[in-house]
Amino acid sequence: MEIGKKISVNYSYLYKTMQVLEWHLDESGAEKLEGEIKEGKKVEWDLSCEIMMQPTGEEKHHMVTIDLWLGIKPESGGTPPVSIRTRHRTGVYKLDIEQITSNILCQFLNYHLALVRGYVATALEEEMVSLPVIPLYSPEELFDIASLSSYHLNLYEFSYYRRKLHQPISLPNNIVATICQESTQYFLPYQPSVLDNIDEEKYILTWAIANDYETSDFFNWVLNVDVKLEVKPVGNFLYRKSYAFQAHEKDFVNNEFYAVIIADAWKNAYPTYLENCQQYKVENLLESLPISEKTVAAKAEDFRSEYFRYVKPNLQQNSSSWIEQGLTLTKGDNTVLKVKLTFAIMDEILYLNPNFNHEHNQDAISANNVPYVIYFTLKHRCLGITEGKIKLSWLHTFMFYQCLDLALKILLSDQGELLQESLLKRNFTDLRQKEYIKFGSDFIKTLKNSLKKDGAEINVINEPVDWAAIIC
Repeated sequence: MEIGKKISVNYSYLYKTMQVLEWHLDESGAEKLEGEIKEGKKVEWDLSCEIMMQPTGEEKHHMVTIDLWLGIKPESGGTPPVSIRTRHRTGVYKLDIEQITSNILCQFLNYHLALVRGYVATALEEEMVSLPVIPLYSPEELFDIASLSSYHLNLYEFSYYRRKLHQPISLPNNIVATICQESTQYFLPYQPSVLDNIDEEKYILTWAIANDYETSDFFNWVLNVDVKLEVKPVGNFLYRKSYAFQAHEKDFVNNEFYAVIIADAWKNAYPTYLENCQQYKVENLLESLPISEKTVAAKAEDFRSEYFRYVKPNLQQNSSSWIEQGLTLTKGDNTVLKVKLTFAIMDEILYLNPNFNHEHNQDAISANNVPYVIYFTLKHRCLGITEGKIKLSWLHTFMFYQCLDLALKILLSDQGELLQESLLKRNFTDLRQKEYIKFGSDFIKTLKNSLKKDGAEINVINEPVDWAAIIC
């Protein structure tokens, strides 16, 4: 394109109503912040943005969904006493999806920020709180925000659907758990070609329930429960619910405890499945999703026996890697890019991209120190980088290294071409991929040198895997 040449793009758009998803105001924290401002201390608004573009079914008509999160931060850091998360949907006409550029998204961001700015100013005035207004962002700043944002493929990848719910639930032996995650890991509608030999009035259901543990001291636990449904001819669905609780092993490793957890996760999986069917415009063939007490009891016994057969021996042999802090990642463009693109590539290889053998690749990472069920735990922990600093145990540090190593090697191999269409749809442009290769490679070298300096001998890192030969 000729530099400096003026161009015009013919398109139209229609603004939709702004939706406030979250509004948080800590009055004591806001009052403290007002005092710091009077003392001359610096406070500023922090902004994060998530974007999704989807066709509506009409020719050259797309819906752009933008989630904005803004929070005002004290100079000393900590949780913002004032924050808001909003959703904005804009219909775009007369453009193919690849023509919706960062320049166009800047216009939407500017308009949406004006709406949020007015809403927050009014809300603070009503609460009689005097804090700086959300600033005006320059065109250059808005362009950077739009161009650095990775695009989601569906609504359930947004942070709003990965938020912590903090709902209490009573469990046996006087244990009270907090629901710290409830989300769709994926929903994959079947392609029409798969339906050819299936009676449209019938369905085939296969299901599985799995679990994964996290602990920092063998008293504070998180139990992640995954419900997997494969409904032909509807789609594949993986739902996760996570329970945080304090207990000794003798109080929770029993059939009664596991039965309550399994029944609760199963009960909540079905309405989430229905939400996904509606979101993807897929006809639901499951009128209900019952589970018998006998089946719950059998799965509870499986959970108990698996704990003693696999989890406890691993805890005893590798206790330090479970509880000791390993890698700390702070929020920054390079770090967010490393994390987001790593898991975007992993998701393609493991369950999204039909050009890959998903079952084989799931077994392959499990055989190389990244069990498939733990992969989703690791992914959830790492994607927290979009909200701020994250801390990983050594166990998760080694697994993140494996995922980063795998993603880099596949991206650089001949198979990398199979990823391009999906990565470009998510705004992982050629330039960003080159930056990722450089930053990711440098990070691996730094981690290796750091461990070598500390005298650590880690087979996972010292004996690299030939992922390009394994993944298919």
